[in-house]
Formats: sequence, structure tokens, C-alpha cells
Amino acid sequence: MNTDSSTNNSLYDILNKNTSAVTSKVYTNITDNTSNAISNIRSFYDSSLNNNSLFIGLFIVIVIAIVIAYVLYTYIGGALFNKIRNVVDGTRIPVVCTKLSKFEAKINTTGNGSRRSYTFWIYINDMNTYKNLYKNVVAVSPSSDKFVPGNCSPHIFLDKTDNKLFVHFRDLKNTAEFKTDDNSINNYMKTGIIIPYVPLQRWVHVAIICNVNSFNSTIYTYIDGDMVKSYNNNATMNEYVGPTKPTTYTAQYSNIDLNTSGFLYTGNTEGYDGAVGAGFSGLISKFTSFNYELNQTDIYNDYNAGPIDGILAKLGLGLYGIRNPIYKI
Repeated sequence: MNTDSSTNNSLYDILNKNTSAVTSKVYTNITDNTSNAISNIRSFYDSSLNNNSLFIGLFIVIVIAIVIAYVLYTYIGGALFNKIRNVVDGTRIPVVCTKLSKFEAKINTTGNGSRRSYTFWIYINDMNTYKNLYKNVVAVSPSSDKFVPGNCSPHIFLDKTDNKLFVHFRDLKNTAEFKTDDNSINNYMKTGIIIPYVPLQRWVHVAIICNVNSFNSTIYTYIDGDMVKSYNNNATMNEYVGPTKPTTYTAQYSNIDLNTSGFLYTGNTEGYDGAVGAGFSGLISKFTSFNYELNQTDIYNDYNAGPIDGILAKLGLGLYGIRNPIYKI
């Protein structure tokens, strides 16, 4: 019996010692792990406090990125999704230009900065009617009761004798008066461009593209989808304004008015006002404004649509008392 008791006591002591050792080790491990975790948290917190500049920098970068994204969205969104095309309703069918006609013209002035485009079709029957007089084609005016060329933008008119087309835009800072002597026309055309040749006795598509900015303003002109002339701001223009001699002057495009809206005046009456100019023997059709800069494809598509819509486009204009004006294909 004594032997068994001693053996049991020895086993108990060994078990007790092992249990104590395991418990002590587990406690030590828990304590050490807890201490390490707390130490890591403190280190991370201290590191965060010491790196506030990093978080501030990241925050600033994120804010700047958001602002840039908004600006890009606004610009690109306006350019892609707010493109507006306005056809003056009264010109959807050809308008006779030996008399003065007036139509409401809502030229859209929003979106895409100072970029505008104008297109129309013109049929010039002859240049002998109202010979030696400048001939009004179209003019966009803010006034409903009086047509004053100097206040119009654009003001588009034909030469006295030659079938060339003058395109004038009003200067926002220095409005020029329309006078018919050569020196006055030179000054008047500093804010415009001259298309040197428009074919007679057929429909001709005209496109005028304007891009006005603080870097380099430009006006482009197209006839039947082909560019015929362009000038940049401050370019030297060498033009035959009168019938005999070329004139040199400097283009001034930085302040041209692309936002005039209200009414479109076409042609003029036989008893014209000398300060305005006569009309011309012919027609205009589909005067259209765009609140953006047309590209080559846009211009071709507009040209390809033809001067009139529907059944008249297929039958020609025999009803208007002139020969069928087939336009270039």
C-alpha cells in the first residue's frame, strides 16, 4: 500500500508541474501577443500621426482629380451632347432675294465657347441686276424694325460687279459703319473674309466656320464642301475689294460677334436704302447656324442634304420661274 501511495504522489507532482508549466507558457504567450498587438497599434497610430502630411497630400490630389474630371466632363459633354443646329424656318424653302424678307432667327449662343458655323445655299441668277451696287444676301440682326448692316453679325453681301461674296462680322469693341466706297469696305472687311468666286446659275453651298479664342482666332470658308479660303487673326489680307486693284489690310478677329440673334434679313427691295444695299437676282435657302465648329464630314453631310427638302428636291425649281438649278454632286 505504501508503495502505491508513493507512486500516486509522484505522478501527481509530475502532472501538477507539467500543468503549471503549460499554464505559465500559455499565459506568457497570451501576454506577449497582447503586448505585441498593443505595440503594433500604437506604432501604427504614431506612424499615422507622423504622416499627416501624406494623408493631406492624398486628399488634395483626390480633390484636384475630382475638379479636373468635372471640368473635362463639362467641356466634353458640351462638345458632344449639346450640339445644336438651327435652320431658320422661313428659309426651308427658297427665298427670292429681289425683295427684302425678314424671318425670326434664333441663333443658339450656348456651349462650346466662341465656336460658330453658318451654312446656306445660294442661287445667283445674274450680277447685272442692281449693277454697281453691293447686294445684300443675308444678315442676322438683333432688331425687328430696322435693318442696319453695321449692327448685323454676320452680314453677307455680294460685290458690285463680280460674283464674289463678302462675309462681315461685327466687332464688339469697334463697330464699323457699312459704306459703299472702297476705303470704307476695306475697313469693314477687317473683321470678315471674302469668298473670291461663287458660280452662277446653279445652287451653291456656302459654309462659314468660326473659331474665336485667345490664342489664334480663325475663319474658314467652304464652297460645295471644299475649303476655298481661311484667315487667322492678324493675318495680312490681300484682297480685290474694288474692281481694279488689290488692297492689303490686317485681319482683326479677336473680338468678332458670334452671338447676335433675333432676325434674319434676306435680299432687299428695289427701292433700297443706300446705306443697306440692294438685293440680288437669285435665291437663298436653308440658312443654318450651329453652336459648334463644323468639321469636314459635317460640312459634307450638310452639303449632301441639298438646298431643299422633300419632293421639291427631286423635281427641281421649275416652279420658281428659272431653269432647274442642279447643284454639284
